[in-house]
Amino acid sequence: MKKNIACAALLLGLSQTGLALKKIKTSAEYTPVNRQISGNMHYAVEDYTIWLESDENVNITFTLPEMLLGKKNKVHFSLIDTKNSSKGKVRILKSKFGTLTCFGKWTEARCSVAFENLAFDFDRLYQIAQQHKGMNLVQIARHFSEEPLGVVVVKAKRKP
Repeated sequence: MKKNIACAALLLGLSQTGLALKKIKTSAEYTPVNRQISGNMHYAVEDYTIWLESDENVNITFTLPEMLLGKKNKVHFSLIDTKNSSKGKVRILKSKFGTLTCFGKWTEARCSVAFENLAFDFDRLYQIAQQHKGMNLVQIARHFSEEPLGVVVVKAKRKP
């Protein structure tokens, strides 16, 4: 509930600046960095939304899946810095949930992510793992809780 209120307040603040707020919904997936534990696991994130007011005022929200954490976690990030590199623009977004470092167009970005303050439900994750035999979801989540690093890749296809 507090997360939804904070996100709504953030978006309300954006809409009161008088600039047009553009909402872009697209799809994305998360891949943990440590492949020794996770193998080739990719997790579709839900409701990947880019709130674009200007190049300097951008917010991203999305929901991490139950299969990764044992419960869904909605996270949001706000742009704090833009730098130029040999690979193009580098955008850094932060929140209490961690840091996103994004490269490329917003709708086709590749973002390195270091999460913080995520909520895990290992009991529920164990139940989910029982339903998906052969998947070591609990071990992946335990490792992820200690080293919450990975990559979010945004798909170019937009959702209406």
